Amino acid sequence: MKKQMVTAMALLLCVTLTGCGIIPGFLRKHKDDEPDKPQTTEQPAQDTDEEDIEEPEAPAATDEAAQAGDRIGHKELIGNWQLVCETDYSAVPGIPLERMDSYFYMAEEIGHMELYIYEDNGALFADYDLGKYEMVGTGYHLPVEIVNEALYEGSANQEWVAKIVNPRTKEDVCRLTLEEDNKLVEFESYEYGEGEDAWHSVTISTFLREGSKEMEHKDDLRYNETITVSNVMELLQAIGDGKKIILKEGVYDISRTDKSLRNSKVVINNGWDSESDTVVSVSIKDVENLCLKAEEGAKVEICVTDPYVPVMTFNGCRNVILDGITAGHHVEPGTCGGSVIQLQDGYNYHISNCHLYGCGTYGIEAMNTSDIHVDQTEIYECTYGIVDLANVYNASFTNCTMHDNKDMSMISLSQCSDVVFTDCAFRDNFVDSQNYFSVRFVQANESYGTALHHCTFTGNTYGRFHEGDVEIDNCSFKDTITGDKAG
Repeated sequence: MKKQMVTAMALLLCVTLTGCGIIPGFLRKHKDDEPDKPQTTEQPAQDTDEEDIEEPEAPAATDEAAQAGDRIGHKELIGNWQLVCETDYSAVPGIPLERMDSYFYMAEEIGHMELYIYEDNGALFADYDLGKYEMVGTGYHLPVEIVNEALYEGSANQEWVAKIVNPRTKEDVCRLTLEEDNKLVEFESYEYGEGEDAWHSVTISTFLREGSKEMEHKDDLRYNETITVSNVMELLQAIGDGKKIILKEGVYDISRTDKSLRNSKVVINNGWDSESDTVVSVSIKDVENLCLKAEEGAKVEICVTDPYVPVMTFNGCRNVILDGITAGHHVEPGTCGGSVIQLQDGYNYHISNCHLYGCGTYGIEAMNTSDIHVDQTEIYECTYGIVDLANVYNASFTNCTMHDNKDMSMISLSQCSDVVFTDCAFRDNFVDSQNYFSVRFVQANESYGTALHHCTFTGNTYGRFHEGDVEIDNCSFKDTITGDKAG
């Protein structure tokens, strides 16, 4: 329902703008392209019984309006702006914004919108290019008016609003304000239905200036709070939507979580250890836009002391980042029954600069998950293999090192598609082909789009290399092979 509602809003925007009579057009990319005079685009003739109406030219700003614009610094609006994120709110009428249900999206999840604002003969104009959800549209040379009012209650700029105007109807097409030097915010509000069916929706969209420092760090807009933690209880209490958590140096033993933990996003698994009065294991559930990052230069380790549970489990989560973290089981090698990182029923995970060690069964185990991206990460000394993926779509491993893992298939895939390893190094991994005759180094059962690009294989031992649909491109092998390489 939510996407259908927002799609309808986008359709309304496109229909409104395309009725201006001065589009379609194009999005100019640089200030050097500013015109010396307004331009129009001729529309193709259509057969109609209605009277032809001459399209009006975009009105020039009055001297008073131009002076008002200069007085409030409207020239700061001039430039190329890109949509980077939006938050959609919905509730019954009368509910304040902070209590409405909210849904956050980065632009790459919903599409794109680019906005170019420029000055022409003392007035502001805007071009736009929209491709959000299923709607596309362009606008050209639309007048921008500045008014002294707040964009919405709670807006960071309560002094003025820039309105992009339909020159034919004089109605507002878009209302924006400059909250920071390089941050432009759009506000849309709709109410529809009557009585018990009445509903209120709000969309707040954020644009950043092209080439700005803010654009370089646009992913930080996912997070509404940054928290620094120094122990496992602080870490687990801080877990939540839109949280960036910085971990100070130290060991974070999940097995030492006190049973007093109260966080709806952290689920206690397997009860408590009665002797130590601590939690056996936990999983992070239904969280979106979460970042766990080691403090700059800090050695951060997350572990468990129970060999049969995963170190970190994410269930039903989306947009999760793990950066600079070491994780594994603090037990004797060879006794584990749980993986290091387990992902279930979610999407968009980024694991960067991490070290995942055994005796975990696998470094990464994932089920019913899409968009897993692992880079600059080490997976080593696991007791079953490197990764085990089932019903996973779009997983990439880039510049990773996998070494000293043993026993079963190192890469085990079942009903997966588009799992790609690029510039990865595999060394000293051992597949026990004598005790597990049917296993391969890469086992791709009912999987498609599995690929190895520019990878190196050194000192690995296996009976046969792969089974299933596996593309091997420009890889080098210096392994011990006890059977046919291609399987």
